[in-house]
Amino acid sequence: MKVIFLRIGILGGTGNMGRGLTVRWALKHDILLGSRSIERARGIAGEQEKIARGFYQAEIRGSIVGVVNSEAVEKSDVVVVTLPPEAVVPMMTELRAHLHPKQIILSTVVSMQKKKGLFAYAPLLGSEKEFQTNLQLRYFRILLHLYQLCLPFRLCLLLT
Repeated sequence: MKVIFLRIGILGGTGNMGRGLTVRWALKHDILLGSRSIERARGIAGEQEKIARGFYQAEIRGSIVGVVNSEAVEKSDVVVVTLPPEAVVPMMTELRAHLHPKQIILSTVVSMQKKKGLFAYAPLLGSEKEFQTNLQLRYFRILLHLYQLCLPFRLCLLLT
C-alpha cells in the first residue's frame, strides 16, 4: 500500500492525546502541533521532535513544528481535534474561517459526563448533523468520534 505524505494539524496538540498522535504520525508526515500559545506549541513540538527522532532515527520522514491553532488549520491537509470537550465548539467556531473544503477533520473528542458515579456520553450539541450545522461546516469532510467509525480505519492506515 502506498502511503500518502500529509501535513497534519493537531488542535490541542500540547495535550496527552495530541502528543501521542504527533509522535506516531511524524514517522511519515509533517505535523503542525497547534496551541493557543506559540511558546507552548514550540516548546512541546521540540520535545516531541526529539522523542520521535530518537525512536524512529533514520526512518523518520516527517517533522514536528509548533504553531498557533489558526496556522495549524490553514496549512493542513488533515485537521485533528484533540481539544477538551468544552473547548471544541468555541475553538472550532473561532477557527471556522481558516478551514478549507478539501480538508478532512478528525475528532478524538468524546464528551462524557459523570452521573451517579458512572460516565455517560453527552453529545456536545446533539447529533453530528446539529454539530456541523451549528458550526457551518456542512461542506467539510468531518469524521467525528474516530474510535467509533469504520471509515477512518483506512485513513489511519494511510497515516501510520
